[in-house]
Formats: sequence, structure tokens, C-alpha cells
Amino acid sequence: MGKCPYCNKSAGIFKKHHKECEEKYNRAKANITKTATENFEDLNNLNFDQLKELAKESYVSESEYQDIISESYLNVLDQYLDDGVLSKEEEDRLESFMKNSNLSQEVFDKNDSLSKTVRASILRDLLNGDEIKNRLKVNGNLPFKFQKSENLIWLFQNVELFEQRIKTTYKGGSQGLSLRIAKGIYYRTNSFRGHPVKTTKIVPIATGIVALTEKHIYFASSIKNFRINYNKIITIDPYSDGIGITKDGVTAKPQVFKNVDGWFCYNFIKNISE
Repeated sequence: MGKCPYCNKSAGIFKKHHKECEEKYNRAKANITKTATENFEDLNNLNFDQLKELAKESYVSESEYQDIISESYLNVLDQYLDDGVLSKEEEDRLESFMKNSNLSQEVFDKNDSLSKTVRASILRDLLNGDEIKNRLKVNGNLPFKFQKSENLIWLFQNVELFEQRIKTTYKGGSQGLSLRIAKGIYYRTNSFRGHPVKTTKIVPIATGIVALTEKHIYFASSIKNFRINYNKIITIDPYSDGIGITKDGVTAKPQVFKNVDGWFCYNFIKNISE
């Protein structure tokens, strides 16, 4: 006989869990999510102690409960960002929700929601023409030498750098034979190399750190280090988990930075360079 993973009691012959336990578990998770989301802006009707007790009684673990609360926070944050800007009032509501939950900041940043809130507030300051403040606390030394007139705005770690490579091959070439067709006339087949065919692919280059300042985007790794002035960027493409950049220059190769917030980087670079 197996044990029910919810109540830890015998599940019976040929059973893995009690149906009623599973239903209670799923119902509690749905209720916690609904209650937290619907009362997000009215904390007087949101009792986190009751939600936590409901989770405990319904076999929802502490880590699962924390994930539900932080996910509710992130869902509301995404709703606030539907118009592209996080207002000061919306930021205050998010902060109040987090404080009233009695959960640590680390819980809310497991899914990057807290950091996303800070980045959204940085964009608001930028759009409003306010001073952009450094809101990061960096432990240790950074591998960058910033200019005197610039400050660190944001930092992304474990960023994968990719670059575009173009390979040219020729189709329809000859074997290099020289055939005599008539007196004094030769058809040199090796002079006809066929037509060039170019293939493009994105190849991984390095994994490192990306830093954003008021003037540059920096990249540092064990094998490649560089900085790009925002004014030298001619194209910028945002992705859900990265950003693509092409800088000015005949030999410049398109570069893709994976594991950065594409939404933030795109809006920050576009607005600060205008």
C-alpha cells in the first residue's frame, strides 16, 4: 500500500493518493491565488495569516505558499506594466503587499519580480526626466572601468553572448580543368567558381556579466570584454529573455545577449540615447 503524499496516510490498495486530499490541495491553491490577487489593492480585506493557515490545513507546503504569493505579486506587476509604465502609486501598492505578506525580499525575487519592479521604477524616472539613481548593492569588485561621468544603473549576471557569423560557399564550381576548344581558344573551367551562397548562424561566444550605465552597455567574461556606446547602436531587437544589438561599423557583427530583461534593456537604451 502506498501513502498519500498529501496527508501522509495509507492511500489504500493500488492508489497513490486520496482523491479528497488532492481536491482540497488544489482548491486551497486556487483560493489563495484568487484572494491574494483580488484583494491586492485592498489590504484591509487580505489576511495573510488566514491564507497561511489555509495552506497548512490543505497540505500546501511553505515553499509552495511562498511561490503562490510571489506569483500573485508578479501577475499584478505585469498588469500594471500593460501601459508600459509603473506609476509611483502602483509601486507603493506592490511594496505594501510585500511588507504585509511578512515574506522576505528573496522570496519575491526568486521569480525576478522584485528586481523587475525596481527596473520599472528606473524607466519611470528616465521617462520623467528625473535623476536615475543606482539602486543596486554590489558585493565585491566589478570587472569594469567606468568613465568618471557614468554610474552603474543595472547589472545582469550569467549572460550568454552570441554573435552572428556569415559563411560563404560556392556552388557550381569546376574541377580546375583546362580544355582546348579551338586553336588559340581555351575554356578554363577553374575561372568559373560558381555563385556564392551565404549562410548565417548565431554562435555562442562567452558567458559573463552585462552592466548598463548612462552611456554604455558593458560585457565582461574570461575570454571577451567590451563596451558599446548607446549612440553607436544602429539596431536593437528585444526578446523575452534577451536583446539583440548591432553597432555602427562596416565589420560590426550583430550580437545577442541572452538572460537579460529584454523589455527593460530595449526601453532603457532607446530612451536614454534619444
